[in-house]
Amino acid sequence: MRVFIKLMCIYLSFFFIQLPGKLYAAYDTIVVFGDSISDNGNLYEFFGPLAVSPDYYWRGRFSNGPVWVEYLSDPDKLDANLVNWALGAAQTRGLVPSGFIEQVAYHVSSNDAPSQNTLFILWIGANDYSFGLRDYEDSVGNIQEGLQDLADFGAREFLVLNLPDLGKIPIYIGTSDAADATQFSMNFNNELSHMIQEWRTSNPQIQVYYMDFFSMFSNLCLNSIDAGFTNVTEESPNFSEADNFDNSDGYVFWDERHFTTEMHEWAADKALMTVTESNETIEPSGNDSNETLGQTGNKGKNSCFISSLQPICQNILLSICSSFHNELEYILRH
Repeated sequence: MRVFIKLMCIYLSFFFIQLPGKLYAAYDTIVVFGDSISDNGNLYEFFGPLAVSPDYYWRGRFSNGPVWVEYLSDPDKLDANLVNWALGAAQTRGLVPSGFIEQVAYHVSSNDAPSQNTLFILWIGANDYSFGLRDYEDSVGNIQEGLQDLADFGAREFLVLNLPDLGKIPIYIGTSDAADATQFSMNFNNELSHMIQEWRTSNPQIQVYYMDFFSMFSNLCLNSIDAGFTNVTEESPNFSEADNFDNSDGYVFWDERHFTTEMHEWAADKALMTVTESNETIEPSGNDSNETLGQTGNKGKNSCFISSLQPICQNILLSICSSFHNELEYILRH
């Protein structure tokens, strides 16, 4: 009998202690807008192997395996249906390939209003530097326009990522463009963070998770071994070999612009943390860092509330189970 009582207490403790974790970011759908870093084969399907060769890019992804939003939607993370509009080479605005503004228009025109459990993800801007006019203010203006269109459509929850340091990707490292690429990243990110602050204030019904990938990536470059990577500055030598998608050597970059799937998985883990542990603030990347941008903004899901209560709940429940166990033993003895 004592064994039974103890097992019941352990079961009850486990059930209630784990329950708050189940309330983290209960999304049933993820809708993605962006460029090649999020493209899960769209450009390949539209334009075929002449645009993206599957011999060198795994199943048409710009990587050696799945991209980060595929990992993020997996059952062991957000466990949500993935709707992906991202296209390789896309800018914040443009017809071919469809930019962010155009991707949003396609989604809005072809879908009903979203459910409350839909997370909209945006990660774009690098191609505005690589192939565009390098006007960061115009780029962020396009992003604000698209976000507002989505909010008017009924979107309520967003995950927005800023740019990594473009001066630290292989195509620019050691070139005369490296410093300019870094400066663009910093200017873009500061403009983006300030826009999000203002836009969120004028749209109090909106929940915005802001992921400071610039800082995360910069820290990774300084501590790559701890993260399981051995090379953060060069493309993988296996990229030049057809049908060789191995990255056991631990490269961050697959080609001169794009991440390896291992890096994508790392980014997905960071994104998961952003939408489930969003009780901190992050500073805009770059020169202007005297303002902070809260990741959660307005109240939405209970992730912050639940995560703060979880240790308290655990102690209370363990105490209850202990008392319950003692009371039952007393009754059985008498």
